[in-house]
Amino acid sequence: GTLTNFIVEVGGRVRILTGDQDLFQLVDDERDVACLYLPARGQSGSPLLMRSTNVMSHLMVAPSKVVDFKALAGDSSDNISGVKGIGRLTAAGLLNDFQSLDGIFD
Repeated sequence: GTLTNFIVEVGGRVRILTGDQDLFQLVDDERDVACLYLPARGQSGSPLLMRSTNVMSHLMVAPSKVVDFKALAGDSSDNISGVKGIGRLTAAGLLNDFQSLDGIFD
């Protein structure tokens, strides 16, 4: 994140090559920051360019909501248990309705 901000501040564009969806939180079309998302292990194919609309299609939330999404839905690869009984669809619905974790609890 720090390196991304530095590159943007000096006028560069950023492409992050990753297989980790956590980095989707850095995607920002206005600042020309995108991820090149690698296929899962054992799958072939080229990296997918992930802009805001692609992140929304893939996770059902905007890049700015990825952290809250993972907190609710969990992420086994990062050992985040999430909230019991809340999966990806429910987490996305809550965040799209209430905008954030804080909004859900207010």
